Amino acid sequence: QRRVHGTTINIPLPCSLFLKAIHLTPSQYQEVIKDNKLYSRKKTLTLAADIDVARALQTISQLLRVKLVEMVDSNSTACLYGQSSQGHHVCVQVKALAEWEINVEVRTSDDLLSTSLLKEVQDEFKTDTKLVTQESSEDFIS
Repeated sequence: QRRVHGTTINIPLPCSLFLKAIHLTPSQYQEVIKDNKLYSRKKTLTLAADIDVARALQTISQLLRVKLVEMVDSNSTACLYGQSSQGHHVCVQVKALAEWEINVEVRTSDDLLSTSLLKEVQDEFKTDTKLVTQESSEDFIS
């Protein structure tokens, strides 16, 4: 917030603005998941009829500034990674549940960052579904 001539001006900046896509191998990605205390936020999104899972994945990758690490589970699950300017890990898993439905899980080493990034994804897809939260450091790739 800033006051200019008696008027308060708010310029919201998305947390994703401070992320950078980082290349990791699948084994490095697994080490990040295993060796760090990560906060998890999950959301199931129903996609609009004109958005398929591949396009949704591309949108999430660009929006959150994360890089694809690997596709698993017969290419139904994408694992992505990035890092904040403060060095927080950002692990994202996008899983196709149905033709027009995906589950997005954001895990970061900062609780507020996880919440904020998932909110950005939710706002991008304009859904109204229940947010599931949990703290976890367990491996989330089956």
